[in-house]
Amino acid sequence: MPNHSKDEPRLRDTFREDFRRKDLFQTLRQEFNELTQYFLTDKRKAELEKMGVIKRTFYMFWWLLKILFLKLTPLRRILLLIGIILIPVSGSFVIDDRIYFSNNLHYVGALVILFVLMLELKDKLLAKTELQEGKAVQKALMPASNPVIPGWDVCINSIPANDVGGDLIDFFKIDDKRYALILGDISGKGLAAALMMSKLQSTIRALYSLYDNSADLIKKVNEIFYRDSLPHQFASLVYIEVNIEDETLRIVNAGHIPPVKVSPGKVESLAKGGVAIGLLSNGNYAVTGLRLNRGEGLVIYSDGVTETMNEYNLQFGDERLKQFLIKYSHLPSTEQVKKILHNLNVFKGDAPIHDDISIMVLRKK
Repeated sequence: MPNHSKDEPRLRDTFREDFRRKDLFQTLRQEFNELTQYFLTDKRKAELEKMGVIKRTFYMFWWLLKILFLKLTPLRRILLLIGIILIPVSGSFVIDDRIYFSNNLHYVGALVILFVLMLELKDKLLAKTELQEGKAVQKALMPASNPVIPGWDVCINSIPANDVGGDLIDFFKIDDKRYALILGDISGKGLAAALMMSKLQSTIRALYSLYDNSADLIKKVNEIFYRDSLPHQFASLVYIEVNIEDETLRIVNAGHIPPVKVSPGKVESLAKGGVAIGLLSNGNYAVTGLRLNRGEGLVIYSDGVTETMNEYNLQFGDERLKQFLIKYSHLPSTEQVKKILHNLNVFKGDAPIHDDISIMVLRKK
């Protein structure tokens, strides 16, 4: 047997650590829930709800196996079928107490199934590597730390539902007295949304220095995004210009959830903005001016926050979020974001994240 490489963990040590994990059952349940959520259509799920436990279990596994076969390539589908057929084929043919033929084809069947599994794992690992590289690029495009704006306390945070996300969080300095904060949400999620998010971010960064009016900037960004994006793909966006000279905020909302102004003991949603970016070729946008008093804040978030669901399919919701915003309004922005994300995680429990979660808190010092 070849010598064990010091760079590779020993199998027995790996298995020992695996069996010592205390969340095995919890992980199994979560993996199975994600499996059914991903593969079964809403129609299938509705049919299962009407069945008894035994019948539901049988049909669920049958539908999952059927989908498994259909998702495989033709060659792998044939190999898997051969492996399944060969598994029970074993034994000896005996005539007059003499063995004339003996086979162990069940071993061959098991090896064939293992080979198909290895091929599928290879595809998954290749895709995983590409996604991790995309995640590294996406992370590099986002601010490495919280924005530093004189006179303001700012915290930004984004948690993708998958390896890469479709939420846009960005910050840059426009000139000596103006800074830009951006929070956007691309329709959909995953790799496609992440690519369009990068496109939107690069477009804004390429054009912002050409426009003194942020509404004109977003109008031009909309024209380009509409021209270059896929059909029916759009993005909601809040673009905030922070002026440290007159201490005002100038906000352009393109179809996003209205930002929430947080004062001691109360919250107030700002007015709705214009059409989402990419829906119309000639969208019009307006600038909303806002002045915050010391200790007041502005909170911008993606719908992944309020639409986070728990195991009972209940949403976190706007009202629950606003209650926490009031409760933590006295804290610095970083602590506010930590508290909100903590309560969000407690609420969802073991339920998976279905959408990217992004939040930005801007407070007047």
